[in-house]
Order: sequence, then C-alpha cells, then structure tokens
Amino acid sequence: MNWRQIHKIVKVNRCAITIIYGRLRYAMEHALEVYFNDSLIFYSNKKWLYPLFDLEIFLNDHKSYIPSELIVYDKIMGRAAALLLVSFKITTVKTKLMSQRAREIFEHFQIDFEFETEVEKISCRTEEILRHELDANEAYRILKSRAGL
Repeated sequence: MNWRQIHKIVKVNRCAITIIYGRLRYAMEHALEVYFNDSLIFYSNKKWLYPLFDLEIFLNDHKSYIPSELIVYDKIMGRAAALLLVSFKITTVKTKLMSQRAREIFEHFQIDFEFETEVEKISCRTEEILRHELDANEAYRILKSRAGL
C-alpha cells in the first residue's frame, strides 16, 4: 500500500482533518475550537489560557452542552490547559502540540486525546508551577488567580 492509498482528507465544518498513517492531522482556524456533533460551537484566538477561561464562561452560559460530549481542539496543550479541561469535565481533546506533562494528566484522568507532536514540556511558568499537581480543582484555583480573574 502506498502513501496515496492511505492518505485521506475529510472536511468537518471548517476544520479540515487529514488522516495520515492513522494519525490525526488537522488545520485549525483559531487557537481554540470546540465542536459538538461536528458543529463548531465555540472558538477563541486569545493567548495563554484565556481561551479556556472563555470556554468556561460559554459552558456556564450554555448549560445545554454537556462537556463530556464536546471535542476540544487546541493548538498547544500543556499541563495547565490539561488540568483546566479536566476541571471543566471535558473528555475528548485533540491538539497539534502536547507536552508529556499534559499527556500524564490525560492518562491519569482517562481523557481521550490525540496529538501531532509531543514535547517534553512547554516553555511556560505555569507548566513548571503545576509540574507535580494532580488536583484539577487546585490547579484551577492557582490558574484563575494567576490570570487575575
């Protein structure tokens, strides 16, 4: 079987998904995108963890969406972002770049995840501050304070 036979592109709303050798590859238009039943329901282009705090507000304002039924696409997933998503009860995450520390969180909490590239850690102070944290609620408290929210 050659590359052309196993390469396939699928269009899901605005998110182009390319499956190559069984690994998910996708193009994102925003820093953070959230889908429900293949429909984009939320997105943000803010920096750092602010898109996730905006997602929290969105979920609080739209209680009809059950977090465990959503798929979160994030460009960069570090340990802090992973812990926030766990605290929001998100159970499916897809990301372009993921730290090994985020992977530890997803495996510990049995979150379904896919990634394109894995790195040892993200160069971010929050990655270091939370390097040993497993309590998603405590991480949320620390991050909310650091964000000034």
